[in-house]
Amino acid sequence: MNGMTELQLQLQNVLINVLIGLITVAGTYATLYIKKAVKKAQLEIDKVENEQQRDFMSTALERLDDVTLKAVTKLQETVAKSIRKSIEEGQTPERALSSLAEEAKIEIEHTLEPIYLSALRDQLGDFDTYVKNLIEVKVAEVKNEATTGGTA
Repeated sequence: MNGMTELQLQLQNVLINVLIGLITVAGTYATLYIKKAVKKAQLEIDKVENEQQRDFMSTALERLDDVTLKAVTKLQETVAKSIRKSIEEGQTPERALSSLAEEAKIEIEHTLEPIYLSALRDQLGDFDTYVKNLIEVKVAEVKNEATTGGTA
């Protein structure tokens, strides 16, 4: 029986490592999409006639980027613990990861100043998809920084 418990623990650890690897791969693919979305957002900002509005939108995008990085960093510190807990509770790993991404999105929406949130929703079109993809990019950045020791 002790051998079975040890085997289950090893399998859980392997599964967690695979899931974290999948997060990194997904983040890499999302990076391409986000770069295109950021470029599109920059083009939209360039269309804004009023320089003050353009500066405001630029600041809003910077705040979104900053808030997203902080939320992802905070959640990344607890991701392995949360995944282990959810697996122990019988949740599927995909569901655990999905709930973490949703938790980050909610935190971002609560942290970002309402005036920026409203402006970004108006200018970006599909704000929710943009934020979800930005979360994936930031997860990859945080993961890459952690594995390279911040030298990237």
